[in-house]
Amino acid sequence: MNAKNELISVVAPPLPVGSVAVLLEWLVEEGEALREGEPLAQIVEGEGFHTVSAPCSGLLIEHWVDEGSAVAEGQHLATIETTVERSESDS
Repeated sequence: MNAKNELISVVAPPLPVGSVAVLLEWLVEEGEALREGEPLAQIVEGEGFHTVSAPCSGLLIEHWVDEGSAVAEGQHLATIETTVERSESDS
């Protein structure tokens, strides 16, 4: 088996139609390790708060949105690098 690094996109969650959302706060900094399901960021829209969670374990490589910036449903927010074990037949 060998390991392969993959880049995973973190996207904004579904939001109510017509709502304006803002990335309130990053909870994990660039370069930090994280686990699947760990809270990454807080988004606020109207009177609701949404927590964006890590879709996988890995290393947070880059934030694509600054705190205080508007975000849209499905918008790319960050990139996580994860290592996947592969067998020789998967290559």
